[in-house]
Amino acid sequence: MKISLLALLFFTSFPALAQPTPTRYRIKIVTFNGERLRGTLYAVDEARLQFSNEDSFPPLDPESVPLESIRKVLVYPNRRREAAWQGAAVGGALLGFVTLRSLQKHPPRSSVVFGLNLALGTGAGALFGNFVGSGISRRPHNRVIRPARQGDASASLLAQLRPFCIRNQDEYFTPPPQ
Repeated sequence: MKISLLALLFFTSFPALAQPTPTRYRIKIVTFNGERLRGTLYAVDEARLQFSNEDSFPPLDPESVPLESIRKVLVYPNRRREAAWQGAAVGGALLGFVTLRSLQKHPPRSSVVFGLNLALGTGAGALFGNFVGSGISRRPHNRVIRPARQGDASASLLAQLRPFCIRNQDEYFTPPPQ
């Protein structure tokens, strides 16, 4: 009983123990000439938006688009994998706990069958939690960012896109020098 309770607490608190990491935002860029580009938003400055098609940080060869040529940017978080892992951990822990309690009330004849039932119950819970977690993460969290019609369009895009950049988030999560 004590072991299963500790396992439940470990698996459900595992995401809380992790260090905060920057969220990588996927983007779709539509330019005024009709070009459509996709990738991970890396950085934005006064003149251009930088993005990358690979997941490395910093990107080896980021592509860039001038801010003046952007008609709109669709920004959405890339959290599907993280949500699937969290769902698998919680589902496996919960169904493993329920299976353990059931096996304690009605013990099987062999310890091998006990372990097999516990492993299958935990695995089934992890699989179910994985599907639920990835299904929940597919909800649309998209945000459409367009340049301002009046005033400086580049400054408007810069202000709206800066919170989503990996470079700015990295500066936020890095502790200050002592």
